[in-house]
Parts: sequence; structure tokens; C-alpha cells
Amino acid sequence: MDSDEEYMSALSSDDELMQDDSGDEISAGDDFDDEEFDEPDPDFGLAKDLDKKRQAAHVVSYKVYEPHDIQRQQDDMIGEVNMILDMQKEDAAILLRYFRWNKERLLEDYMDRPEKVLEAAGLGSGMAVQPQLEVIPGFTCDICCEDEDGLESFAMKCGHRYCVACYRHYLTQKIREEGEAARIQCPSDGCGRILDSASLDVLVTQELSGRYHELLNRTYVEDKDNF
Repeated sequence: MDSDEEYMSALSSDDELMQDDSGDEISAGDDFDDEEFDEPDPDFGLAKDLDKKRQAAHVVSYKVYEPHDIQRQQDDMIGEVNMILDMQKEDAAILLRYFRWNKERLLEDYMDRPEKVLEAAGLGSGMAVQPQLEVIPGFTCDICCEDEDGLESFAMKCGHRYCVACYRHYLTQKIREEGEAARIQCPSDGCGRILDSASLDVLVTQELSGRYHELLNRTYVEDKDNF
């Protein structure tokens, strides 16, 4: 009897020992799994840095300019050239548009060869005159052949004179249909003189003048590298 009890007691002790060992193994396995799960991926930090760089590469800083801001920038630069070269602001504006608002290049080229620069820009060397509409006795418009008394006409510095009606039709076509503003030339065939904004304001309606100045601002933005 004692032998049986001793045998059963020994067997029970062995089972408990096996259970303890098994529990230790499971616990050790659990610890290993936790450690393995928590181990950081060596490439994870690099991937995050790369993602940040990709995002930064697509971030572009910009500033919103109102139309009056753009106009002020042009006026300031026109005033500088006007003061340095001692010329009318309208002529300074035409020069700046010809040089795509590169003031430094304009001044450098003008100092080296002023007459050639003026001619290339569409200004020529004619005397500056205040733009105005005139009634010339005996005048006949070369475009429409109108010659009635009291016919108003206009001429640029180049001297090519046309009636106001023909000039307005020409400018309306250039501005509304062709979207031109910065380099509108004299209507005479082969004449490269550029119409300035002061002359245009004398000839056209306020609405068309507004469209003209809007196109000038657009051209300025397109020509400037920092926009």
C-alpha cells in the first residue's frame, strides 16, 4: 500500500514538474514574441525621412499679388528708368516692355547705343509730343478715304495720321480680338512705332482702355521670372 501511495505521489510530482517546465517554456516564448514584435525596423526611420523629403519637395511657397500691387511694381520701375534716362514715362514703359522688364540690361544697352535701342524698341528719335486729337483742314484718311469737314484725326510721333474712327477700329481689333497690348504698332504698313498707353487712352473708350491695361499687367507677369 505504501508502495502504491509512494508511486502515485512520485507520478503527481513529475506531472507538476512537467507543467511547471511547460509554463516556463510558454512564458519564455511569450517574452520572445514580445521582444521580437517590439524590435524596431532599422529602415523605418529612413523611410520616414524620405517621406518628409518627398513632401518638402512638393511644397512651393507663393505670394498672391493684387492687380494694384502689380501696377505699383511697374510704376516704380518706370519711374526709376524715367529718372535715370530723363525721358517720358510712356517711353520708359515701352523700353521696359521691350526688354521684358530687365532694367539692368536696358540701362546697359541704352548707354552703349541709345539710338539703336530706341529704334529697336519702336520709339525712334522723334520729338515727344502730347497725344491729342486734331482737326486738320483738307485732311483725308488713307484708310477709309473720308475727308469731311471737322474730321478728327490722330498721329503718333512717326507722323502717320488717320481718322479717329479708323484708329479706334484698329485698336479694338488688336485688343479684343488679338489680345495685344504691349507691342501695338502704328497702323501704317511697315511702321514699327509702338503706341503708348497715353495715346491709347485718348483714342478708345474707358472699357477698352481697362482691357488694355489688364493685358499689360498680364504681359508683365509673364515676362517677370520671379512670378
